[in-house]
Amino acid sequence: SEICLDGTATLLEVEYKNGTGTPTYQWFTNNTNLNSGGTAIAGETSNTYIPPTNKEGEIFYYAVISFSSGGCSEIVSNTASVIVKPQITVAPIAAPQTLCVGGTADEFEVSFSGGTGAPSYKWYSNNANSNTGGTLITGATNKTYTPEAFNTVGNFYFYAEISLNGNGCSSAFSDAFEISVIADPVIDVQPVPAQELCQSSTPTALSVTVSGGTSSAKTYQWYKSNTNSIADGSPISGETLDTYSPSTDTVGTFYYYVIVSQAESGCSVTSIISELKVNEAPEFTKQPTSSEICLDGTATLLEVEYKN
Repeated sequence: SEICLDGTATLLEVEYKNGTGTPTYQWFTNNTNLNSGGTAIAGETSNTYIPPTNKEGEIFYYAVISFSSGGCSEIVSNTASVIVKPQITVAPIAAPQTLCVGGTADEFEVSFSGGTGAPSYKWYSNNANSNTGGTLITGATNKTYTPEAFNTVGNFYFYAEISLNGNGCSSAFSDAFEISVIADPVIDVQPVPAQELCQSSTPTALSVTVSGGTSSAKTYQWYKSNTNSIADGSPISGETLDTYSPSTDTVGTFYYYVIVSQAESGCSVTSIISELKVNEAPEFTKQPTSSEICLDGTATLLEVEYKN
């Protein structure tokens, strides 16, 4: 049998047939897998024996049956191995994680050493940084677990219980995995909502000021869209600063916005959409007409017209 420290070993038992006379039994212990040369176990003189399990390691046991009359020879049983394993120990867990509202934590995973038998797992959630008193999570029965996305700010804790079906093996609990959920970053200053310009003129630069979120660096990516929707936006290559000056080379109406992100899951914020309308540059469609007249005559009316 293979059991955990201080568990109950499988009962060792022998039976025989044939022979004559009253049998006597003696159990022996051995450090090698041999049914000879062992040490007799004091007082163990019945056909059964329960080996001790208070020391780790592998010990071999066998029984000798002797007969008091009839000239029958001794018979010696096969050896039985008793392997005593240390109780289960859970390995250290991953460091705490920080994410923003709407983010998803990295997968939790537990591992263990010691014990014997097939493992089973249970996961618990907790309001405190403790691996007791938690709430069982239905269906979470693997060595890994990923919580659902977090929708509120706060600290959340999870831990696993590992059980082995080996004889005498106690359950063990991991330390608590800690998740710190904070509010998303906030755009305090938005880009200008709209501007209308002539072709090739200088636009007002689009810029944002951001606060909050985690302590990690903020990254910026500006997008351009042909409709007033972020669903149609495409990233603008190389535009990764908090300020962006759109081009006015092309006539039309364009829409711009920026997404500000941080490395932690869920930590991002999207600006309002800034509309840029670029009109064709004005040009004369009618120029003033020169005229030559006599003194005090009426000059030809000077008149201009334009488009765009």
